Amino acid sequence: GGNAKTIMIAAISPSDVNYDETLSTLRYADRAKQIKNKAVINEDPNQKLIRGLKDEIEELRAMLAEAMGSPGGTRPATADVRRIREEMSENERLLRESEQSWEDKLKESHDHVQSNNAALEKLGMAVDVNRKQTTPHISNLNQDPQMSGVLAYFFEEGQTKIGRKDAASAQNIVLSGLNIQKEHACVSRVGDKISITALPDAKVLVNGKALKTGVARELAHRDRVLFGNNHIFLMVFPGRATSEKADASDASADPAAAFTWEDAMNEVNESQISTLTEGERLAREQAEREAKEMQAKVVALEERMKEERRRAEEEARAA
Repeated sequence: GGNAKTIMIAAISPSDVNYDETLSTLRYADRAKQIKNKAVINEDPNQKLIRGLKDEIEELRAMLAEAMGSPGGTRPATADVRRIREEMSENERLLRESEQSWEDKLKESHDHVQSNNAALEKLGMAVDVNRKQTTPHISNLNQDPQMSGVLAYFFEEGQTKIGRKDAASAQNIVLSGLNIQKEHACVSRVGDKISITALPDAKVLVNGKALKTGVARELAHRDRVLFGNNHIFLMVFPGRATSEKADASDASADPAAAFTWEDAMNEVNESQISTLTEGERLAREQAEREAKEMQAKVVALEERMKEERRRAEEEARAA
């Protein structure tokens, strides 16, 4: 059953080889035919009430006009006229209250949407696509290419604080994860110039190079910024020509498409390797060699086990 009009077509075959399937289909169609649906219009209760009140008011007005203006007819009793007018007044009052409550609900819904949009924007999930074309922002880079460019944090005029949600003061951009401090960094925008400053004990890298605490670093279009261990972003100045030689298709429309998460991580790794001392470099190379040797041993052991299993199966079949 249900509240919608339903049409069902049963397809059968004239061939005698399909007799059983045809009979089963006809029986099912007969059972389905016994089901009775009552079609009902899905309508909001408030809208239904408002429509009913309007119809009733129109009927009362017509009754009053017919009673008062009928030529040669008997004039209605004063009590009847008063009753009709009282009913009209009451219905008009109810109609005004219903419409007012509907407007209040619309306003409440609009406020709720605005609140949700503000919360999403704070999480970096921008809902205003046009804003990306006008306001400088950082766009995320992710190991999964489909997740790159999903988050966008905008920089308005003045200071933008970056840190954790448990910081002493509210942070404009809230991040979490390894090496993210309560108050991690501060971004300053003055006109078209944007600079970033790493706060004490904070790990902030720009284009693979670590920032010194308290020293501001001006950001350029398509700079790569790493916060902590995992949060990698691409700086975007909408409409600004990139300083690198890139084709026009990736100039500003989708900058993340021209620079991937792997590129940013390789940049960070190369920068870290270049800062290692000779002893650290040798230790790292030794560790890599040992890891490769261990991997080779594991592969050889797996091959040996496969060979033993194959021999055992052949002996079992021979027996």
